[in-house]
Amino acid sequence: MSTSPVRDGARHDSAPIIGGRREAREQALLLLYEAEIRDLTPEAMVDEVVVEPEAYTLEVLAGVTLHRTGLDELLTGRTGDWPLHRLASIDRAVLRLAAWELTEREDVPTAVILNEAVELAKTYGTDDSGGFVNGVLANLAAEVRPDTLPVEAPDTDG
Repeated sequence: MSTSPVRDGARHDSAPIIGGRREAREQALLLLYEAEIRDLTPEAMVDEVVVEPEAYTLEVLAGVTLHRTGLDELLTGRTGDWPLHRLASIDRAVLRLAAWELTEREDVPTAVILNEAVELAKTYGTDDSGGFVNGVLANLAAEVRPDTLPVEAPDTDG
């Protein structure tokens, strides 16, 4: 297998993504989740897959791996009464993936990141995962990308 960005660090690859970023995010999420539950590195997971993951999948894996400590620090305190280590593994993986995109990929719109994360959480998490992930990430986005959030219309009744 060729050298991958998971081994070499995060990169911004402009190569087209065959299935699109949605599929690349989903693949990255599943690899992050499986790596955590099997206590393996994402790099080890990539080495086990039969088909080489898309470039953006590898970029996400590398970014989350490289920045995991900082991502966890950003997420800690935003998860309400739930410490990060007590969250469902899939929810934690979704949050890390989206937090990495929010902090490292300014070219990806905030609304896209939040929407994709919520959809992944709804698909793979519990009935409450979508709303939980949305709340945590909206709080994080308000801090790290305050200029990209929708602005409320001014009150004109006054």
